[in-house]
This record gives sequence, structure tokens and C-alpha cells, in this order.
Amino acid sequence: MSRELRQQLLELLAEVLEVPLSQDSNPQRHSLDSWDSLKHMELILSLEETFGIRFTSDEVASVESLEDLVRIIEVKL
Repeated sequence: MSRELRQQLLELLAEVLEVPLSQDSNPQRHSLDSWDSLKHMELILSLEETFGIRFTSDEVASVESLEDLVRIIEVKL
């Protein structure tokens, strides 16, 4: 599931951040100017709605990359 989940997250991340992302990229929050605090919360809300999950405040604060999202969401699903 990790590969499918990663692809789905990559597409959602590209949509929310309004940037093109390649299949093999691992977007990092600190390296994308468009991944600011407002877009971060928009992303979290989109993920919660899409997957029917809830992030804790610690989880929201700990997300720094696509791989962080994959790890957190895999546990929740």
C-alpha cells in the first residue's frame, strides 16, 4: 500500500501547493516556498477529509516531508 499511498499523497501535495512534483521526488517543507503555514494547514485538512482520519497537533507539527505524511497516514489506516 505504501507505493499507492505515496502516489496519492504526492498528487494531493502537488495540487494543494500548486507545484509540479515528479514521481520520484520527496518534497521537503523547508525547500518549497509554497509550503508555508497556511498551505500546511490546507494540506492537513485535505488529508483528513480524503482519508477520514484526524491528525494530532504533534503530528501536524512534525510533518516536514512527503515521507513523514506516508509514515503517519500508514499508521492511521
